[in-house]
Amino acid sequence: MARNYEVVVFGDQEQGFIMEVCEALDPNGMIIAGRIGREGTMLRNGTYIKDFSYLGRPVKEVVYIDYTDDVVPYHEANTILLPEWDGDGDDRSLYDIIPFLESKFILFY
Repeated sequence: MARNYEVVVFGDQEQGFIMEVCEALDPNGMIIAGRIGREGTMLRNGTYIKDFSYLGRPVKEVVYIDYTDDVVPYHEANTILLPEWDGDGDDRSLYDIIPFLESKFILFY
């Protein structure tokens, strides 16, 4: 997807953990353009909330993929919900949405 989108990992964990995950997934730094940890969230009622306005991009162009939209109450319309990954090597949820994401890229440009 990095050919069509700016890929950003936006987690609610400490920045160091996010960096470790990104380095494991993209050791050459060619895919993941941004790495945002807990410092990019707001604490509301004991939950770290992700506010996409922090990204400095038009919110209408942000697509958020996760198993829950609980942490993005201001941006539920931007969320694609997938089943939570449980370690199953045969899980194809991310692969299954590729045609949808590619079609949206074509429509926007």
